[in-house]
Amino acid sequence: MNWNLEDGEAINFQQPFMYELAYYCNISMLQPWNSIEETIPCLIEEWKLLKDKVEQLFKMRNTKEVTEPMKQGIALFIQLLHWSNGLPVCLSPIQYEQLTIKPVNVKERLEFILSRPHLYHSFIQLVELMTEMEKQWFKVVAINKAKQ
Repeated sequence: MNWNLEDGEAINFQQPFMYELAYYCNISMLQPWNSIEETIPCLIEEWKLLKDKVEQLFKMRNTKEVTEPMKQGIALFIQLLHWSNGLPVCLSPIQYEQLTIKPVNVKERLEFILSRPHLYHSFIQLVELMTEMEKQWFKVVAINKAKQ
């Protein structure tokens, strides 16, 4: 299936890393890391919706159901981390040194979240990482527009 933003198709975040899977299998599909000005805002909006859902689960102390949406949030962050740098996600292992746009201590912070996705502290850390990435991405966009 081809996802094409110009044709009005919506980017799909329900299947994490499906665009990278297609890319590494040489299947013609949207490459969101090549059109970040269109895809990153969509990803950020998806995160905001998911964040509200996870926040509600923690408020209701429903820790059994929080792991899956947290994994979705982690996947969104990993996509944001790579796509903001114009790269497809590579998970084995993440090449942090190739990423110029990234939060401080991202490797250690992400490892903490990945090892304990069900904890509230992991959620708070994920929120902070997403916020930092969003700020850095908007800063890069602003600098690029100023250069033009």
